[in-house]
Amino acid sequence: MPKESRNTMAYEEVIHLIDRHQYIGIITHIMPDGDTLGSALALGAALKGMGKRVSVFNQDGVPAKYKFLVENGDIGVYTKHQDCTLVITVDCSDIDRLGDSFTQLFKNAQDTVNIDHHKSNNMYADINIVETDCGATGEIVYKLIKQLPVGINKYMAECLYVALSTDTGSFSYSNTTSQTFAIASNLAKHEINIGRISRELFYKRSLDKTKLIGIAIDNITLYFENRVAIVYIENASIAHLSVDEEDFDGLINYAREIEGVEVAVLIRNKGDSIKIGLRSNTYVDVSAIAQKFGGGGHERAAGCIVEGTDVKGTIKPLLAEIAAHLD
Repeated sequence: MPKESRNTMAYEEVIHLIDRHQYIGIITHIMPDGDTLGSALALGAALKGMGKRVSVFNQDGVPAKYKFLVENGDIGVYTKHQDCTLVITVDCSDIDRLGDSFTQLFKNAQDTVNIDHHKSNNMYADINIVETDCGATGEIVYKLIKQLPVGINKYMAECLYVALSTDTGSFSYSNTTSQTFAIASNLAKHEINIGRISRELFYKRSLDKTKLIGIAIDNITLYFENRVAIVYIENASIAHLSVDEEDFDGLINYAREIEGVEVAVLIRNKGDSIKIGLRSNTYVDVSAIAQKFGGGGHERAAGCIVEGTDVKGTIKPLLAEIAAHLD
């Protein structure tokens, strides 16, 4: 039976597995963000420092804004799997988030570990370290690395700082805790370039990304006495732009930051499906809303992918579900 634990024993069990295995794979979630990539790269570098053969896997590759982590880093990211006997997933709430390319790799492994902070995690590994009060999975990985027989170096510190800063909105979201700040402070002692990291993550964008922001703002509609803001983006409206998946990051905040808004929603086409992002400001648990549509996440940030291409057609059922959660 899979084991769920957040105490010292769980960390010891994971360390025991690491000691037993020489070929270790670390899998991030699809459409990777800074937390999953930073956590995976930091852990991979630590295991490599222990003499392990380590591969970090991601189905979609590394987004441009995070490439600085792998250009001169200790470890790369692969989109094709290699043989490994121990597989560790980071920041993945369920096995489907690994992507079709790596689900079988996970299932074929002799031993599996799941490290995550999502409350919707369904405990799919042999050992599950799921700590939902952590602002980022990077916090859990930091605590794990501190118990390994290697020290945290500058590269690991940089990766973990990216994990923490991205998942906490540069330490501004409600999931930021005293532990988050304490870990970030310890990472900063390794003389990481916080200014450069912040520019790469938060303060650089292309002209087309800037135009995309304008289209998103123009498509904001308010509902329920301005407590819900929905922004929708259809493929036809952005066909003239050269934008990547990562360029949609942060668009939802332009809706969430409107005065009086409690729930913000971003709806857009993604291939033959529709991707929906949800955010809340104070009290609505948007992960419960996302779960109704087959998704999940955190209380204040969640999402889902639904079948179809009719972006506007998803607004009515979403509003009906959101209404049930407004006070």
